[in-house]
Amino acid sequence: METTDITVPVPTQQVANFYRWFAEWTEQNGHFPAEAAALNTNAATLSEQDQKAAVRWWQSLGLREREIFGLWIDAAPNVLSADEIVNRMSLKGPRDIPGILSWPTRKGKKVGFRVRWSFRRDPLTDEALYGIEDGPYATLLGRARAFVEGE
Repeated sequence: METTDITVPVPTQQVANFYRWFAEWTEQNGHFPAEAAALNTNAATLSEQDQKAAVRWWQSLGLREREIFGLWIDAAPNVLSADEIVNRMSLKGPRDIPGILSWPTRKGKKVGFRVRWSFRRDPLTDEALYGIEDGPYATLLGRARAFVEGE
């Protein structure tokens, strides 16, 4: 496939989100799997298929991946600072976070589940913030976690 270099302005605080979106887009040739794109996070309309896909995804996660998503589920719809994540997970530093997050989206694609999380910087402190801000989506993940882990 032939490619063309394109330059686009991206707000500084959205660079990580842009790269994540672009990676997802290029991996899917510009298209998300139909079942992932159709995910409706309105809690009243979440389907059994959505829940099953979330369970399959949660089962595929490693311990550290489950731990970080568990923190986000419990904090939703609020985000957590990188420092708080580092402290709660006993990581060496904030640079460990991207390594933990490098595979969950790919694992979601393998099972037909669209993985979503937020990264942004606090406009006043420039502190890195991560989490799941969509409450119904966090509820879906919480149910998957409970099913898999027997909570």
